[in-house]
Amino acid sequence: MADQVRELSAKSNDSAVEIRALLEKTRQEVQYDQAVIETTATELSGIIEQVGSISGDVNRLAGIMGHQVHALKELNSASSEVANNQSSFGFSCDSRGAVGRAG
Repeated sequence: MADQVRELSAKSNDSAVEIRALLEKTRQEVQYDQAVIETTATELSGIIEQVGSISGDVNRLAGIMGHQVHALKELNSASSEVANNQSSFGFSCDSRGAVGRAG
């Protein structure tokens, strides 16, 4: 009977050592995973910040392009007005763009 108790005690002790080793391994894996998560969160924060900056740049560029479109429309309108005025005053342009009196 004493041998059985010693054998059970030894098995119990071995199991406890095994459990401690598994717990330590699990703790180390959790610490590693936490570090990976923290690094990923930091990198994602940086990416989000860059996307926000790029978004602001795109919005500013869209505003500038809007102003350019408006200016081009005004130039087109002024050009059309000049062309109409030339026609009404009897001026014409030759193939070189030289303006002269029609007729």
